[in-house]
Amino acid sequence: MLEPSDMIREVILSTLPSIPEESLGRMVAKLIHQGAETEEDLQYVREQVIEEFIRPIQCRKRLDAWKHKENQRMQMGLHHNEDLQTLTAAHNGSLSFHLRRQEDKRQKMMELFSREGSSGMERAEVLKLMEATYYLQRQMINANPVSALEDVKLQWPYLFFPRSMCTHFERLTKVTIVRKIEAFLEEHGRNIMEFFKQNPTNDDVKAVLYKTDCSMTASNILQVLMAHFKEPLDALIIQSDVSATPAIVQLTVPLADTPCLIEAGKWSDPC
Repeated sequence: MLEPSDMIREVILSTLPSIPEESLGRMVAKLIHQGAETEEDLQYVREQVIEEFIRPIQCRKRLDAWKHKENQRMQMGLHHNEDLQTLTAAHNGSLSFHLRRQEDKRQKMMELFSREGSSGMERAEVLKLMEATYYLQRQMINANPVSALEDVKLQWPYLFFPRSMCTHFERLTKVTIVRKIEAFLEEHGRNIMEFFKQNPTNDDVKAVLYKTDCSMTASNILQVLMAHFKEPLDALIIQSDVSATPAIVQLTVPLADTPCLIEAGKWSDPC
């Protein structure tokens, strides 16, 4: 994107290619000083602002060109609005149709979940249905007033599985979260653990470093950071039995309303 001075310079040269370089530079500087930042701003320039830099006919020629270009832009905007009105009517009908189809697919997933529970998440069909109903998921998540978390869980039970959440996050942000975490660990994890090993900031950090033996895993790094900021571990990381399935964890472990990680097994003991 061009800086305002470069943009104004190009606009002037498009109509007055032979203007002396010194006059061009002084003219650009004065327009910037007057507050011109975009090409649209130039339509408000008065003749007396630039008459010292160019001859009267050149001055009027330049001002007419700026105003004519803005009029063309306004006319194009009017035509665009008329086209939008026509398209909107057709779009609304198409959108309603697609929403009905997505709702049918959501209902199908509800039926699968009622029969198969969490094991249905392994079906390729469920993954495709989740991808196909992304818009409807966003509609409920972004609703105003905000939907209660329990209502979202009830309507979209398969959304709360790691695979679905990662896929949804990637589509929303264009970021592959698992790869992002792996890249972060590779680039920064060792430095974080080494820093706190050399400079433990409190007793909680020391305890975590001792229990984890300073090993570099995502869980250990999170524990160290939370200890540093004196945050309770169970606010983000919840322990479960190493043999527990996701379905058992949902039934037996109290889960917070906020996002959290579930780690199977006990915290690492030092070697």
